[in-house]
Amino acid sequence: MSLEALAEASGVSVRAIGDMERGRARGPQARTMVALADGLRLTGAVREELLGAARDARLRRQPDAPGLCDLPRDVPDFVGREAELIELDRLRDRSTRSPLVVVSGAGGLGKSALAVHAAARVADGYPGGVLHVDLRGLDRSPLEPVDVLERLLQALGVRDLPAALDHRVAVYRRLLAQRDVLVVLDDAASEAQVRPLLVGEGSSTVLVTSRRLLTGLAHARRLPLVPLREAEAVTLLARAGAVADEPAALASVARLCGNFPLALRIAGNRLHSRPSWTPADLAVRLGDSERRLDQLVAGDLQVSAALALSYDQLEDDARRVFRRLSLVPGASAGPAMAGVLAGLPVREAEHRLDELVELSLLEPVAGGRVAFHDLVAVYAADRLTAEEGVVARTAAAGTLRSWLLATAQAAGGLFEPEPGDPPPPGGLSFADLDTAERWLVTEVDNWTAALGEAAAAGADRTVVEVAESMHWFSDRRSGWRCWVEVFGWSSTAAQRLGDGRLEAVHRNYLSWALTVQQRHDEAARTAKRAGALARAAGDVREEAWAHRYAADARGGDRPGGEGDPVALEHHLRAGELFARVGDVMGLLTSQAGAGRELGRLGRHAEGLALLDQVLAALEDPATDVPQHILGWQHIVILGLRGGLLADAGDLSAAEASLRAAVARAEHFGAPALRARSWHLLGEVLRAQGRSAESRVTLLHARAHYVSAQRDRRVAEVDAALAVLG
Repeated sequence: MSLEALAEASGVSVRAIGDMERGRARGPQARTMVALADGLRLTGAVREELLGAARDARLRRQPDAPGLCDLPRDVPDFVGREAELIELDRLRDRSTRSPLVVVSGAGGLGKSALAVHAAARVADGYPGGVLHVDLRGLDRSPLEPVDVLERLLQALGVRDLPAALDHRVAVYRRLLAQRDVLVVLDDAASEAQVRPLLVGEGSSTVLVTSRRLLTGLAHARRLPLVPLREAEAVTLLARAGAVADEPAALASVARLCGNFPLALRIAGNRLHSRPSWTPADLAVRLGDSERRLDQLVAGDLQVSAALALSYDQLEDDARRVFRRLSLVPGASAGPAMAGVLAGLPVREAEHRLDELVELSLLEPVAGGRVAFHDLVAVYAADRLTAEEGVVARTAAAGTLRSWLLATAQAAGGLFEPEPGDPPPPGGLSFADLDTAERWLVTEVDNWTAALGEAAAAGADRTVVEVAESMHWFSDRRSGWRCWVEVFGWSSTAAQRLGDGRLEAVHRNYLSWALTVQQRHDEAARTAKRAGALARAAGDVREEAWAHRYAADARGGDRPGGEGDPVALEHHLRAGELFARVGDVMGLLTSQAGAGRELGRLGRHAEGLALLDQVLAALEDPATDVPQHILGWQHIVILGLRGGLLADAGDLSAAEASLRAAVARAEHFGAPALRARSWHLLGEVLRAQGRSAESRVTLLHARAHYVSAQRDRRVAEVDAALAVLG
């Protein structure tokens, strides 16, 4: 029979039969051999001879030195990692396998368990067998490659071992080129330890686990592990012994364990061994972050011990960076912040962060920044408490807070119409508005937390100065919910300072923030209080702003968009006061607000005339207002004008005005402003019956509203899209 005829008669592929002929498949499966025997129509002793030969070969597939490199026992209750297992299952097929796979991640994430579980699943794709070696990468003396090769070669049946490393490498690779073998190298210390153990030609595979990323190994298929998903974590808790009838409490325990498999297994064991404990009891114990690691101990299993193995690999500077990053209040940090905390130059801090990422103690995130997994953050804070005294910890936290606030003040101050007082020394400086805005956006969680700490500590002057620097910048990111807190802190600080005029300023800012968050009644009361304080202090300009914010609290962005005569009166009164003190920008914003209210009250011609007057002033070179503020107001007025024209029924003119607003907004950094321009244009297109264009435009608006955190506006766009279908 030809090979093709045998394949057709037996149902075994041509490739599989060819592999047996060439000696690549030395231990074929029993069902494969039965099919071949049937295809060959063998009976009696000849049939038994063939099947027996295959059976003997399968027995020889196991390492010749029993127990030397056996795969450890698979975890019976393995949970999760579906995506990684799908990727690793590709190793079963010679056409899709990779010669090198690296599984990396922090201690306690289950790298070894995943490797063993995956190896057991794909073992039938490796006729030459599966070999496993623990490289002891975190020991003081990891295994040397020459010693690892001795074990592997003995397991592969080599008795006369060459002494030199390069000779052993040559024999090892020649054998693996002749047989399909899966080599699992667990807990690798470095690239140098692994390189001599990689395969050459052929279809064998090396699967490596390491806490290090091993980025120096080229052409590797990489699987970096992260904590389990919550549902998987709860399942693992239940399988490890936790009572599954308290799902909410189990989910809480899982979150407090950081969804780390090791921590979850320990927590499950503790619940199983203490029948009087409920998951809620354990959640309470784990809730104290200072005692959490002490609770995650079960016999010789300890989360802190697993993480300590990585921490002990670090040099002193890297340890200090790791510990002190636990002081960062936000979710991530960059090299500059790490340098401030550890007292290192930025380049040196960046090098140390790379080292921590390489060892999987930190996770890289967008923008060259790093973040902790939750449980690793707890360990870092534990090391900080254990290794640094109260004085050092307090000083480091104070240095970070001062740097964040000084930098925030420097960045925010660039958006002011007129230069203010210079920021305090010690922070970063910025060359342009774009760089300053990127920093404020990236570090918002950190600098607002630092400002809250300063407010709690009674640093009233600092709180007022930082909040003041944010006044004009806040317009660009008006949807941020933090502004209510920021200007609430500064209002209280100004009140404690006993400065009525200063309190009026910051209560005006607070009124604006409350209006943006749709808390209109609070905003109106706050603006009224600001106006009273301003009049008592004799500050006409601030009294004008109080009228301006009172108008927005009554009209402004309220749902429904109906006109409000009282809001119009506030705008007009604000304009009179602004004109009295020569505040051009205040006057123009009040006139724009009055134009909007006139339109809402049905007085379209008057409203349009007022808006056109404002546009003319904005386009007049003699108007002495910084360009970034003029640009902002220009977009706002074009949008208001387009909306008013649409209300008046002139859809063509409305579209032209709104397209001009969109064109300008796309070059401006404020998502809320972009979103509003796209939204109004989408509604005008919808009114014209241009459904397809409207749909695309509204989707643009929706994306920008999401970015700006304007939930109510997102809902409005969704409703419009639902009508469009």
